[in-house]
Amino acid sequence: MAYVPTKGHTLRMPSGPNNHLHVVLTGISTTLTHLLVNFSTIKDGVVHDPACLVGVGDHPFITAPSYMAYQFARIEMAHDLANRVDSTNLQSSIP
Repeated sequence: MAYVPTKGHTLRMPSGPNNHLHVVLTGISTTLTHLLVNFSTIKDGVVHDPACLVGVGDHPFITAPSYMAYQFARIEMAHDLANRVDSTNLQSSIP
């Protein structure tokens, strides 16, 4: 069965040099696109957005204090996400 991107689903996918956990923030739109935001680890001395902090264990992939990195938000086509999940080891989870 083909993956259907849905609001609230999480995907572990490449972002920069590493894989990051992303969450789908939008449902299907008339443009068939989704807005995704990734979680980033809070690092000493690095400024981060304190608006959306995520604690260890809030999701199985969160193993260190993290935050939603809205500055790296991305728009993805629904069919591209589905193809990547269906044809690779891209991990997805449903809350």
